[in-house]
Amino acid sequence: MGLITLSKKPVRKRDKILIVGSWLFGLTSALELRKRGYDHVTVFDRTLPPAPDGPIVDTSRLIRADCADPFYSKMAFEAMEQWEADWGK
Repeated sequence: MGLITLSKKPVRKRDKILIVGSWLFGLTSALELRKRGYDHVTVFDRTLPPAPDGPIVDTSRLIRADCADPFYSKMAFEAMEQWEADWGK
């Protein structure tokens, strides 16, 4: 796992790490860093969940149906139908 840093020095396990953005990539990165022994990991986001423009707000941001492969487009449409059946529109 590569870390983006403004410093030329390597990141040490005791360094403070700030992750900006707490959705899928931010939280999984934070969890992975903690598993690897980095002790000071902070996740920062601009708002409490759910963010009004975040991916969890509606299915059009969770399920992408505009795939080049028809197989995946069909699967995405089926997933949206199941989502609506389980959770409503």
